[in-house]
Amino acid sequence: MKTCKNKDCTENNPQPIENFVKDSRYTGGYQNRCKSCKKKYDALRFEKNRTRILTQSKTYYESNLDSARKKRAEWRRDNKEYAAEYGKMYRAMYPGKEQARTRKYALSKRNAVPRWLSVEQLKEITLLYENCPKGYEVDHIIPLQGKNVKGLHVPWNLQYLTREDNRKKGNKY
Repeated sequence: MKTCKNKDCTENNPQPIENFVKDSRYTGGYQNRCKSCKKKYDALRFEKNRTRILTQSKTYYESNLDSARKKRAEWRRDNKEYAAEYGKMYRAMYPGKEQARTRKYALSKRNAVPRWLSVEQLKEITLLYENCPKGYEVDHIIPLQGKNVKGLHVPWNLQYLTREDNRKKGNKY
């Protein structure tokens, strides 16, 4: 049991130790404010210093881009279930963003089909998608929305990749 040092604390004092944030800098290994008081304090502090905090965060992120990406990838690997659940929730909250992203990809695919492609080749593309093995995805070897190069939606630019390998590859050539 521990008592919150915030004089305006609305929680019952003393409280279970689980209601406090672990912090080795404090005596006893926990902060002096309970989690609900800390949350209010942090929100107030952020509003007072919003521009400074956001500027510092952006500067730090840009100067440590590789390590930030590595940490984000590690976190996603370690928290797959939570990340998947959060993704579902986010898409449900902002259906317009998901719809726009999907529409953009569909248009880029349609625009990447050359007019000189034969009917047999179009059927071959359809068969590639229909016969995709379970656990695999159809991937464009040269991406349709690549940064430096844009590929075509043609049979010889398609391959089967596992979902994990396809996500790692992204829009890279």
